[in-house]
Amino acid sequence: MRYTLTLLMLGLPVLALADVRFASGGPRRPNHRDAAVAAVKAAAADMGPCWRGAPPPEVEVTLSVGAQGEIVSARQKTAGAAAQCVAGLLAVATLPATGEAWTAVVAVPAGRAGGGGLEAEITSQLGDHRVTLAGCQSGDPASAGQIEVALVIAPGGAITPTVTQATVSDAIAICVTDALRRITLALSERKPFRYRLSLQFAGGAVAGGGAKGKPPASPPAVAGPDDGAMIKAGSSLGPDVVQGAMMAASPDIKRCAQGSKGRVMVGFTIRADGTVKNVGIKSSTLGNAKAEACIVARIEKLRFPTSEGETRLTYPFTFR
Repeated sequence: MRYTLTLLMLGLPVLALADVRFASGGPRRPNHRDAAVAAVKAAAADMGPCWRGAPPPEVEVTLSVGAQGEIVSARQKTAGAAAQCVAGLLAVATLPATGEAWTAVVAVPAGRAGGGGLEAEITSQLGDHRVTLAGCQSGDPASAGQIEVALVIAPGGAITPTVTQATVSDAIAICVTDALRRITLALSERKPFRYRLSLQFAGGAVAGGGAKGKPPASPPAVAGPDDGAMIKAGSSLGPDVVQGAMMAASPDIKRCAQGSKGRVMVGFTIRADGTVKNVGIKSSTLGNAKAEACIVARIEKLRFPTSEGETRLTYPFTFR
């Protein structure tokens, strides 16, 4: 059994975009190509900060994508900061599973901030909490759909969310609104503001590993109430941010240990730029060196929100 997650965030209006396209390569089937382009275009909604200054009208990024939609690599083909920014955001995206690996050169047209000012600030800061919101998929891994949330933002940055439309489960909707209430924005203008947010959860248990007639295998218990990340004092990122990122990465990490059971404690450091270093196994009862190496490799590729300094932690994974 495999769980997938795609999260897109749209503060509307945020970006005015021309069509994303494949300059070369891509999935072979037309429906898979259309779904991949749609997913890249959805990810482009978070690329407002990439288009500061005088960006080129279009940037190209070379993508290498696995059979389950995981991004193996994203390398800028166009020179410059805009392409580097776009490649970095695509590197942490999840594209639809096609059952085959593929490569492509993706052309992403430059967008522009639809409203600028507070709207652009809100979009950027909500993007910093993307992984936390993505973690809400764990509340109901099989639920897929969209949730539209109207946000009333107070002058001090507090958020009051109201769900206006949802095709996801109540568990995900409650998680999203609770997560938004815990966010306080730091805005340049102290005045009330209204904003519309759209989140798309791919969810969906995809058959493939479970035995017929048996209940689906549980995803890894990436952290329970008494079994969360042990973050060292003085670290910059809080537990909610770390937990959200790890929940979003849960499907990939679960695949590392298919067929194995046990508990693995992994230590690592998150740099201020959101990249990861010093990943190592602290303890393990998994008894599977290949799976442990895979877990380390997956964590080394994670990207967290930027912060003012490093975050050192030990994180538990339990595979059942």
